[in-house]
Amino acid sequence: QQQRIDRWKAEQREQALLTEQNIPNSAAQNANLMATVSKGSRTILFFLLMWRDLHLFEMADQALRNRGFVRSLLVTPLVFLFLFNLIGAITSVMQSSNDKSTQHGRAKRRLKAILNADKLVEMVLLAFYVLRLTIVPSKYTPREIYVANIFHSLLFLLQCHAFTRLTWNDSQDPRASLLNTKTTASADDNVHDGSEYNQYGQTYATLQQQQQQQ
Repeated sequence: QQQRIDRWKAEQREQALLTEQNIPNSAAQNANLMATVSKGSRTILFFLLMWRDLHLFEMADQALRNRGFVRSLLVTPLVFLFLFNLIGAITSVMQSSNDKSTQHGRAKRRLKAILNADKLVEMVLLAFYVLRLTIVPSKYTPREIYVANIFHSLLFLLQCHAFTRLTWNDSQDPRASLLNTKTTASADDNVHDGSEYNQYGQTYATLQQQQQQQ
């Protein structure tokens, strides 16, 4: 009887070790999650870039109101960039998560090209602000304004660069795979608990009753 009890305890320890080995690596799942960009994040970024283009358009229109050709030269690219960001936002919303066709890949390349155009605008603005802050300072504009504009340009530049470098993969969500793995592990544990555990539990209870009767 004591040997059967020891065997039951040993099998329970082995089952506990197997359960711990089947637990998914949360650190790897979180790293995979941080390396991908979701559809909602892309849509929010394009809306922020649209707001940024409107702000730049208003600033250029006010500063160059009396200079027709120079104003048109600077404002026209901002108008086209606003339209491109609008198309990018609509495309991000309309894209299907499970679409793996060639057109889907082309659409992603076009969206990344729009982000590269936004990066180019921010780099030009960054160079202009640094130039006005160091080499050609303005007598009427405080230096703090240029410092704040430099930080704004750096923020949008880094965001666009990060989104172009990360993986745009919505077909396999790491959070969903983690949830499915945990659900499978829980189902396996439930199956085991409903069969072998009950069997050995009844055996252990029977042995305890026999010992009490003796």
